[in-house]
Amino acid sequence: MITRAALIVTCLIASVPAAAQDAGALMDEGLALRREGRDAEAAERFRAAYAIERSGRALAQLALAEQAAGEWVAAERDLVAAMALSDPWIVEHRGVLESALATIRSHLGRLQVVSNVARAAVWIDGREAATLPMAAPISAVAGTVVVEVRADGYVPVQRSATIRAGELSRLSVELVPSRATSAAPIAIAPATGTAEGDTSRGRSAQGRASPLLVGGLVTVGVAAVSLAGMIAALVIREGNVQHWNDDVRCPPELPGGRLQTCAARTTPPRTGRSRAGSRRAHSPRWRACSSGSERAKRSTTRPRASASAPASSSSMSARGSERA
Repeated sequence: MITRAALIVTCLIASVPAAAQDAGALMDEGLALRREGRDAEAAERFRAAYAIERSGRALAQLALAEQAAGEWVAAERDLVAAMALSDPWIVEHRGVLESALATIRSHLGRLQVVSNVARAAVWIDGREAATLPMAAPISAVAGTVVVEVRADGYVPVQRSATIRAGELSRLSVELVPSRATSAAPIAIAPATGTAEGDTSRGRSAQGRASPLLVGGLVTVGVAAVSLAGMIAALVIREGNVQHWNDDVRCPPELPGGRLQTCAARTTPPRTGRSRAGSRRAHSPRWRACSSGSERAKRSTTRPRASASAPASSSSMSARGSERA
């Protein structure tokens, strides 16, 4: 047992210099790539070195490579984390790192997203940036960005936001449940009770008409009554026009003229008032119109005897002269 434990300790001690050597080699490769302008590849080397030794120097070099590659949000995040470490290399180069941080933040603004759904994910330009609710505003690259809020069971929402460097922007997004979750399950009641009870429930359900159906029926009824009234008015008006233009029933040669003798007759008598109608039939105006109509009829049928009268008298005188 002692021999085995000693062997394990020896292996661990030997692996530490090897790991440190690997991290150092990765750092050297990254610095060489930076000098060649291959910042994205250098960032990969620094990231691998930081995963091995977790040093402030490796994290700071990663942030500087991300700054050179234009990854402003990641560069700010990693550089702030590196400057928070108590690393001798960070203390020695703090002035340079603070200047680099100011340059990075000149390309960034702040964004705060508020939504009605907790634990919703916020995506900016296709990358997941935060989870709601936000503890603090997040950094976003200055300019126009596409913000998307996603949550399980809700329809995702995309909004376009304008981010200004050094300023705070706020965005409120309300999510709507998707159809699959908003549709309530249809509950089917068990088939219990007698047939008579089921029939009574069906009748009661049929008796409860929808308010929209009742309103529609009332509207149709009012329209039908209005149409019937218009038709009746047109019929009455046509009858009055025909009566007014009838020279036999309403002769224009009466002393009072057509207007005086027939104006009262153009208005039909109201139903249910037979006595008033009979009294009006015996009124002087009605009798004048009726007598005028009768005189007009007799004048059209009476033979004209004025032309034949002289002929009769002359024939009688001729006959008398012959007898003499």
